[in-house]
Amino acid sequence: MTDLRLRYARLYAGLVYDAMRFDVRHKRAFVVDANIKPAWRLPPGRVVFGHAFTCKGERVLEETHIDDRVRIEMFRDMTRGCVQVIDTGGDESVAHFGDISGKIAHKFGAVGAVIDGLTRDVRILEEDRFPVFCKGVQPIDAFGRWQIIAYQTRVQLAGITTSSVRSSRTSSESWWRAAAADGSPAKAASTSRRASTRHTSA
Repeated sequence: MTDLRLRYARLYAGLVYDAMRFDVRHKRAFVVDANIKPAWRLPPGRVVFGHAFTCKGERVLEETHIDDRVRIEMFRDMTRGCVQVIDTGGDESVAHFGDISGKIAHKFGAVGAVIDGLTRDVRILEEDRFPVFCKGVQPIDAFGRWQIIAYQTRVQLAGITTSSVRSSRTSSESWWRAAAADGSPAKAASTSRRASTRHTSA
């Protein structure tokens, strides 16, 4: 895994896209919305790469629906080297990630997060060197308003060429690469393990 990550770190976004489109001939959308970008300025050449650990959330409509057990179980089931990929269900009312989420995710093996939503506590995330790719920043906490309802399930994130980018439900089927390089916003690509191995692309 470490060797594979080093190989991917040498690739730039345009090369990854061309390999996916012309060599692998990946039919589904695999580039996320340009509005999903680094929450803090990453060092030159920094690339986040790993297998997808997918999470799906939704708004909490009733106080009696608040249940944090799924999120706790999610962290315990994370695997070393994964990228947390969060489908917020289209919610933009709260910050779906923050410094505590980053610290816990890192403790259980995650190397970064890609969120179809918002984050908070950017200064602390930067101090912790935990990369987060998201649509924006706001301070409103998610507790009691939005919560994770499932993980390692099929998710959808906003895409550039289509309305959404799907990611497989299991980490063995989907790899993600995100970078803030080449003057472009963050790009994340999902593909099968076979394609990743054969074409060294994300």
